[in-house]
Amino acid sequence: MNTFNYRQRLWWCFVLVCIAHLMNTPFACTQPRKPATATANAIQPTVHVVNFEQLQSYLQPQRDTLNIINFWATWCKPCVEELPYFQRLQREQPLLPTVIAVTFVSLDFKRALERTVRPFAAKRELHKHGGRVLLLDAGNPNAWIDRISKDWSGAIPATLGIAPTGKTLFKEASFTYDELKAFVQQLQTP
Repeated sequence: MNTFNYRQRLWWCFVLVCIAHLMNTPFACTQPRKPATATANAIQPTVHVVNFEQLQSYLQPQRDTLNIINFWATWCKPCVEELPYFQRLQREQPLLPTVIAVTFVSLDFKRALERTVRPFAAKRELHKHGGRVLLLDAGNPNAWIDRISKDWSGAIPATLGIAPTGKTLFKEASFTYDELKAFVQQLQTP
């Protein structure tokens, strides 16, 4: 009978060690896990959470600055695909006659800020050439979409351009780089 208890205990110890190994707990004889991404320990860029009233300050014409406000989300493939074009526009800004301020307005849920939006902005370097990143926490979109543009159905990507003169243009679709440059040029013409 003692032999049976010894075997039974040995079996349960083996099972527990296997479970601990599968769970990668400190009891397992494995190395500790490394962070999932390289940006896990890096300083994350500033992403301001704003309500619609706070966003309105970005929607005003600014002297000597052409504002481009891009509405996007991390889960929106066309949005993500066009982000490099906005960054390229910022990078090539010294070659342009007007200062361009790009504001990326994420429409992700606020709860995704730390887990998704901030790491995404860091990985994509959305701040690198002066871009601002906001996360809009404005409740029901039907209450504010028409205040951005009467032409906006709510689909993304969507971009609002505001010239220093107050002239505005709106596009509810993704851009190629050439289309984005044409959009900027159209804003610059009186």
